[in-house]
Parts: sequence; C-alpha cells; structure tokens
Amino acid sequence: MNTPFSLLTILSLSSYKKNGNLEKYMEIKLKAKKILSFLVLNLINVVILAVRSILKLKYDTPSNILHQEAYNKLKLLTISNRLCELSERYIRAGLRALARYRYTNK
Repeated sequence: MNTPFSLLTILSLSSYKKNGNLEKYMEIKLKAKKILSFLVLNLINVVILAVRSILKLKYDTPSNILHQEAYNKLKLLTISNRLCELSERYIRAGLRALARYRYTNK
C-alpha cells in the first residue's frame, strides 16, 4: 500500500472486523496509529518552528527559553499548563452545574 492511509482502508476496517479477520484488522489499526503519531509529531515540529520564526529565535535556542519567550510575547502556554487550565475550567463548570442543580431542586 503506497498511500499513507487511504479512506478505502479506513472503510474496510469495519468489514475486516465483521468478517472475523482480526489479524488484518489489528494490522491496519496499528498502521493507523503509527501514521497518526507521525503526523502529530510533524505538527508539533511545525508549531515549534513557527514560534521560533515569529520570535526570531535561532534554531539551537534551548526549549526552556523558547517556552518562556513564547509565554511572555505570545501568551502561549506549555502543554502541561494548558492541561492544568483546562482541568480547572472543567471542575469550575462542574461545580457551577452542581450549584444550579441544587438551587433548582429545593
């Protein structure tokens, strides 16, 4: 299969699963995971290169300096900081919904 991961292959996954050909199903699924992780890594590299270009930083600038400059000038957070913010928002929204539920069911 020369194409990276064709739509036809994705559609054929269900037929492999229905027909009981689990070996072929798992092989295609593994290829899909490898391709997806490759695409994600390439996307991350493109983002890092774009940030370096925007900030006019050299290619060999350490990542901690890159993160610090990206936050100071572009207000971009690291992944761990974004994850913390998202979890805080999720908890806040849940507490708000719980308070509304308790208020309406009195």
